[in-house]
Amino acid sequence: MIRLDKYLHDLGLGTRKEIHDLIKKKNIKVNEQIVVDVNKKINENDKVSYLDKELNYKKYLYLMLHKPQGYVTTTEGTDNSIMNLIKEYDNYHLFPIGRLDKDTTGLILFTNDGEFSHNLIHPKKHIDKTYYVEIDKPLTIEELKDMSQGINGDKLKTKPCKIKKDGKGYLLTIYEGQYHQIKRMMAYYNKHVTRLHRTKIGSLILDIPLGQNRLLTDEEINNLKNK
Repeated sequence: MIRLDKYLHDLGLGTRKEIHDLIKKKNIKVNEQIVVDVNKKINENDKVSYLDKELNYKKYLYLMLHKPQGYVTTTEGTDNSIMNLIKEYDNYHLFPIGRLDKDTTGLILFTNDGEFSHNLIHPKKHIDKTYYVEIDKPLTIEELKDMSQGINGDKLKTKPCKIKKDGKGYLLTIYEGQYHQIKRMMAYYNKHVTRLHRTKIGSLILDIPLGQNRLLTDEEINNLKNK
């Protein structure tokens, strides 16, 4: 059960006071019946309408963003917070799944489903993430082979990965999420990352313009949940 005023507030119909006014003015129906009780509770499958237009409420949202450079993956209210790019979903209290560095672009996911987020980033899931990487000096054939088999250094140990040349850079797929992992992997071979862009998480491919966002389809959500 959920309070009707919270339901309408989460949908962005206004402040709690504005929503109470809408209810008192008989603008809200539940299952085709006018509601005037601001304290009414409803089920998620109840049919709710505003001015006879049916509203579509979802408890959980799953969102893709094409992150530009210069934004920080934080929920804090700073000018360059990544949350400023999804403000139309403020009422859903979304949070980022994982993080991308300030200078990294590409695919990042948001949700308000804690279980989904936990499962997606849990090390045991081994969900692959693919990046396009440019570096200041090319990797040698030996370095490519060595990196793909997993680094086993004193200060850095990584699992095997997939890496191949792609234009000016490389396509790199990793199966873990260590702190600054790709930059550290390249630094291990005395290379400096000049561009880093995430293109894919599992089967989910980034397909929207820079700075834009979209909701995931049911199929995309299920594919990530079943990884």
